[in-house]
Amino acid sequence: MYAKLFSRIAQSSLMEEPIETRYTFMMLLAIADQSGDVIGTDVALARTINLPLATFTESVKALMEPDPHSNSQDQEGRRLVPSDNGRGYRIVNYTAYRAIKTAEEKKTYMREYMRARREALKAKDVTLVNICKPALSDVTQAEAEAEAEAEAEKDNTRQPDAHASEVLSLWNSRNELAKVRSVTQNRKRAIKARMNDPFFRQNWKEAFQRMLESPFLTGTNDKGWRADFDWFIKPDSVPRIMEGKYDHKAPVKTYSHANGYNESTSIDHL
Repeated sequence: MYAKLFSRIAQSSLMEEPIETRYTFMMLLAIADQSGDVIGTDVALARTINLPLATFTESVKALMEPDPHSNSQDQEGRRLVPSDNGRGYRIVNYTAYRAIKTAEEKKTYMREYMRARREALKAKDVTLVNICKPALSDVTQAEAEAEAEAEAEKDNTRQPDAHASEVLSLWNSRNELAKVRSVTQNRKRAIKARMNDPFFRQNWKEAFQRMLESPFLTGTNDKGWRADFDWFIKPDSVPRIMEGKYDHKAPVKTYSHANGYNESTSIDHL
């Protein structure tokens, strides 16, 4: 563990205590757990911080006395109180001071957060955004994440994300397909939703090729309908393509008195 030591302690009323008392307080800060508890008997603690037992107990007594001149009047200015976890002591205000974040710590956190986010987005796995976060308070994390989300949203409005660019590039590379001229917000949201689906992410390129090889999806049907980009990024399109619902099949023969037998591919199963 570690403890933060703020410079203001040099102007606190603790500096009026004997040097042994100050030393005791500093060493207890150093060996306290994350809740500010220092567990152990006086004998064990005195041995740990290398003080005679009598000096240690006298120092602890002074630290447990009320101090009207203390910067904090929690527990009437006492710096130590008996621990609730058994033998030992609890450092008053330990967790409060530990939670204080400096401006530099916040900047460091934001740099690390945004670096991890960029790497995660590049790897197409947004769940990695949460790795390697420094141990900061929930409030600090929430503020930083909100700022990062806002920045990411600005980026999304400026240009298509990597997934949209990949899908659009492949689509527009085929002359037989109607070119996509505009990447609307609805299209970006649809592509993002599809790419969050593991099945789509793993199969969309193969489904795209099978779409091109499907007479039905390329216009050979009784209504002349052709699959377009918006149809391709619908939730059920790629699964249906991969299930073979649009693979080339023998034409269906129908009969009418006027025309006799006629071969066609129905669009009813679309």
